[in-house]
Amino acid sequence: MLTLGTFRKPAVVATDVCFDLALGLPQAVEFFRRPPVDIRLATATYLELLQAARNAEEQQRVRRFVQPYAVLSLGPMASSRAVELLWEHGVADGLEALPALAAATALAHEIPLVTRNPAPYQRIAGLELLLPYEVDES
Repeated sequence: MLTLGTFRKPAVVATDVCFDLALGLPQAVEFFRRPPVDIRLATATYLELLQAARNAEEQQRVRRFVQPYAVLSLGPMASSRAVELLWEHGVADGLEALPALAAATALAHEIPLVTRNPAPYQRIAGLELLLPYEVDES
C-alpha cells in the first residue's frame, strides 16, 4: 500500500530534460535521481534519444536509460492529434514533429508534459506543462 506522501503523479518527460541529463546538468541529474513525478517517456522521445546516439555504445546507453520507465505509445487517435498540433502550432509556435508526438502522447494519457522549454507547447489547449527546474542561462 502506498501512503499519500509516496504517490507521484505520472508525467511525460520531454526530450530536452533527457538531453540535459546526458549533458550532466546538475538540475537534471537531481530531477532523475529524485523525480517529483512518476516518469513516463513518449515513444517520440525514445526515438529522438536513439537518433542522437553516435554509435552502438551510445545506443546501448539509451536503452539502459529508458529501461526503467514506461514508454507510452500513440494510438491512431493520438497520432491524428499530433498532426493537428503540428498544423496549429508548427509555424505559429515553433512546434516540431517529434515534440508534437510527445505532446499528443501526454494529451492522450491525460497527464502533464515536463519540459524546460514550454514555448512551443504553451498554446496547446488542455496540455498541462510542468517545469522540471530552473536553468541559469547566463
